[in-house]
Amino acid sequence: MSSYDDESGGLIKEGEADGGYAAANLGVPGSTERPVLNVVWQDAIWGGAFVLHAAVVVFMAFGWGIAAVNFDAQKPSDDPKRNVFDLNASVISRVLCIACVVGGFSAIIFIGVLQRFASSLIKMSLYLSIFVQFVVCCGMFAVAPLFGALMMIPLAITCLYTYYARNRIAFASAHVEIAAEVVKTYPQLYMFSLAVVFLQFTWTMLWSLAALGIEYAANTTGGTVKGSSTTGGVLFFGMLVSLFWGAMLISYIGHFVTAATVGSWWFVGTSSLNPVKDAAKRAVTTSLGSLSLGALIVAVLEALRSSAKSLEHMGAKNEKLRIFAVIASCIIGLVERLVEYFNSWAVVMIALTGQDFKSAGMETMSLFTNRGWTAVINDELVGPALRLACFIPACFSAIAGAALAYGSAPSLLPDDRFTLGGLAAFVSFVIGYAMASVLSGVITSAVRAVFVCFALNPAALGVTHPEALSRLISAWNEMYPQVLIDCGYANHFQVQNPV
Repeated sequence: MSSYDDESGGLIKEGEADGGYAAANLGVPGSTERPVLNVVWQDAIWGGAFVLHAAVVVFMAFGWGIAAVNFDAQKPSDDPKRNVFDLNASVISRVLCIACVVGGFSAIIFIGVLQRFASSLIKMSLYLSIFVQFVVCCGMFAVAPLFGALMMIPLAITCLYTYYARNRIAFASAHVEIAAEVVKTYPQLYMFSLAVVFLQFTWTMLWSLAALGIEYAANTTGGTVKGSSTTGGVLFFGMLVSLFWGAMLISYIGHFVTAATVGSWWFVGTSSLNPVKDAAKRAVTTSLGSLSLGALIVAVLEALRSSAKSLEHMGAKNEKLRIFAVIASCIIGLVERLVEYFNSWAVVMIALTGQDFKSAGMETMSLFTNRGWTAVINDELVGPALRLACFIPACFSAIAGAALAYGSAPSLLPDDRFTLGGLAAFVSFVIGYAMASVLSGVITSAVRAVFVCFALNPAALGVTHPEALSRLISAWNEMYPQVLIDCGYANHFQVQNPV
């Protein structure tokens, strides 16, 4: 029998110290059965590695970065003799700050809109993709009719996909609404997401200071870091890994806490004292190593892809090098998306069971396979709507960052001033998108946690939130009636007249 520890807010199964929920159980578990939660240290070496890496970044930020800012502050930000790429540290700092603030607040507003109008935004995201491709086709027809004709092919595919996907909007909306209900039940999640945004902002600023410090040390006569172009390339790659590792880990911590809270809401109800606090504690202690390992894998792939993109531009005059860089970027990007997809499910299982990274990922995939849901989890419409929820705040950040940078250098030549604004817009867009991704991750993680909990034990939800279970069963019966029958849910919950 399972029990619930009111003090920890966790999900515990008595008499068992290891292993997760029985993923191979094809039947419907009893309503009192809950996942096993192992509050033990997992993948500790990777957690220690991240802490050490973060300490190095902080040291470089304050040891070298502050000196770089002080040195650079002696030169005017709009010095016409300054190269447009020789950016003033104070301007960079202000652009980063305004990008984070605007991106964060606009993301909060837009995520709130998503929670209230999930179905409408999912429809909008589908039709918006058609509109954008149509505009691109028209533009291509105007300058290159042949390429415009070729662009009609993906447009037709998108239209066909939208036509067949329109029936799944209600299914996706039901899961988003359940996820939003959890967030509404535990407003601490919203506050925690703000803390995650602040943590992301802090990490970005610390990393930027460290990068400025390294640049200062490498390019001034009094610098302590010197070396060949190869050394510079290795250092650049390492800094990219550092940036993405920290950003991805912070995102995973947010996913972890949300998924654990959904698990408590699902299996325990609202009697838990503070599941958000308990989950946050586990995320930065016993499960930090597992989250760090998953984040590091993605960070290395992201750094490799960014390096390939950089190599593509650097080798513009070398056709063979450019082709190699394009192919490498595509392959790495594909692998990265697959790994991110696997990791997103693994983090949910880690949150529910406290397992190590590898075991959690394998058990989740095994659970979906045994339930016959592999096609279902690969067919979700929530992602496009959430990307839209990230894109719009990123645009606001880009506008704010570009305006600030453009107005900070009135003495530059018009072309250089415009270039500076463009660079600031690009950087601000990336930062704004990253900030919005942290908040949209709350919904993403909650939706995926609902999928996992529904696969683990839907009967438990019938005890804690019967109306929510009725909505889910109805949505699944409308969209995937055969899947509901095959996994035994239709018979167990006595679904009348499966569609």
